[in-house]
Amino acid sequence: MSRSWERRRGAWVHYVHVDDHQVVVGSHAGSGHTDNATTASHAEFLAGRHAELVRGEHGDAVLAEIRATVTGTAAAWPGSPRQLQEQRRLDFLASLPEAPDLAVMATAEGTVDGGSAYGNDGGCRTRVASDSRTLVIDQGVGELLDSDGRPIADIRLEGGSSAVVDLEDHFFVEHFDNVAVIGPDGAVLWDSYEGVGDHIIFGSQLRITGLYRHGRTVFARYRWFSGEHPPGLLELGPRGGFVGVAIGRRDDPDTGAG
Repeated sequence: MSRSWERRRGAWVHYVHVDDHQVVVGSHAGSGHTDNATTASHAEFLAGRHAELVRGEHGDAVLAEIRATVTGTAAAWPGSPRQLQEQRRLDFLASLPEAPDLAVMATAEGTVDGGSAYGNDGGCRTRVASDSRTLVIDQGVGELLDSDGRPIADIRLEGGSSAVVDLEDHFFVEHFDNVAVIGPDGAVLWDSYEGVGDHIIFGSQLRITGLYRHGRTVFARYRWFSGEHPPGLLELGPRGGFVGVAIGRRDDPDTGAG
């Protein structure tokens, strides 16, 4: 048994995860650095532990569904919003062309790990320079500078920012379990947080957990919070969008990258 629920409120995602051993109740603002969670055994949860916390963030209907899941009365919950969302995410991954070279790039010499720059400008503040632009960002808020260090534009993304890679004065930023692309003029050209197609794909259940560049190829690592499905790597287009996927093995949490 492995099921998850999530709800966005402002910059925060509140989630509940149930597996065969425990109930995890937590929240985060888009990065592992802000993730805060607490656990309870099945018996403790059914006795009321964390019930008010779940009710306050998710409502009575979700609390009842979680309790039913824990007691086994929920079975598969066919057609539930959670299951429909999970299937949309699986369909999205299956719709992408296979990109097996990503797994090779993930461990290749010269691959840039966007997370390695995190906090290089003090605290959570990150500074990444490209050809003629520099991005300075701290927890999703920052500015784009020209080659002389003069501000070009203010930047604001939802949630915290935890990894950045550059490509020809474009900046790919991991934030809030998603990826955004910032152009040379400071405009957000694309952001998976706004949805892929007609649906929200990434959130606490399916998370972007790393961002990398090998030569001119930018790719992200993803994983399922529940571990119910294999992790993998997603190739990004030069101006955003997902253009390829390398699905890993369930027992390989990092698919080589990171």
